[in-house]
Amino acid sequence: LPAAVCRACRVPGAELWAMNFCATPGIDQWLGELLNDPRGAGFAKRLLLQDGFLDKVADFLSLSEARRFVLRLLRQPGVYRFVTWLNRDKEMQKWFARIAKREDVMLFITEMLQEPGLDKFIVKLLLRRGNDKALRSMLDFWVHTEGSFASVFGSFSKKPGVDRALARVVI
Repeated sequence: LPAAVCRACRVPGAELWAMNFCATPGIDQWLGELLNDPRGAGFAKRLLLQDGFLDKVADFLSLSEARRFVLRLLRQPGVYRFVTWLNRDKEMQKWFARIAKREDVMLFITEMLQEPGLDKFIVKLLLRRGNDKALRSMLDFWVHTEGSFASVFGSFSKKPGVDRALARVVI
């Protein structure tokens, strides 16, 4: 089923369907409940790991309505457990590192850190047991692809709004 969903996402016009899906009232709550169920979480993980699906997620996150949907989804009860569960998986750690390195996604992460309440959620999420390894894995990946730790933070520091975002995290 994850492979079939991934193929369906490649069909021309799938972005329009995805936007309608995101705009459906209550879909964020429904999806939050799905991700709290072990079978739903397993399905979501297998879908994310499908060949080429990372590109579809990155394209999806370039749309403002999609980003608003993700912000609503992250606020659903228990979604942090799903994210933590994903972060403990080595393949998902690599997946998160690859997607977070993309320009649009980096900007979205900066937006999330500026969102009242979500900044604290993200910090707490990163400090949860198991997520620290995922963060280290992401930084290792970035350093490996950029060449140095200074290059990683140098490129991140040039993103618009990063100063406000990091100030919110520190405070």
